[in-house]
Amino acid sequence: MTRSAESFKRSETITLPKSGLEVELRKPDAGRLLAQKAKTVPQLLTPMVMDLIEGKVTQDEFNEHITDSTVDNMAFMSAFQDMIVAAAFVWPVVVDKNPHYANGEIVIEDLQPEDRAWVFQWALPQEAEVKAAQTFPVKPRKRMANLQNGKIVFPKTERSVRD
Repeated sequence: MTRSAESFKRSETITLPKSGLEVELRKPDAGRLLAQKAKTVPQLLTPMVMDLIEGKVTQDEFNEHITDSTVDNMAFMSAFQDMIVAAAFVWPVVVDKNPHYANGEIVIEDLQPEDRAWVFQWALPQEAEVKAAQTFPVKPRKRMANLQNGKIVFPKTERSVRD
């Protein structure tokens, strides 16, 4: 058996639409990232953010439903977008500060806003992906033994007869 970490690689080489730069991205687990930062999510936004992560609404629908555009909510959404975008980058690596550009590091502010928005939308699950993941084939249930009149009764099964 050949062991290689390469088989775990889930990244894609993509050309960013605005800047034209080629980057390597992977779709992060947005729900897990949100759970790690859950204490910072404004209560009003939590259900809407979950719908966005689960692909139940598009980013445009999400933006239309944000009616309480307080400074806290806007600050959270900006930080949430940056968190998802940074997690999506495999190369170059997005660091918090003091990037070593020669080593393939950048900060989020190095990305053009249009490219950041595009990566954010790309990184979140699309509605079709979510529906496919939530649909599992239904397996027929096996008939189980029943208790009848204090005795265990097993269901009759078809058996093949060998000649």
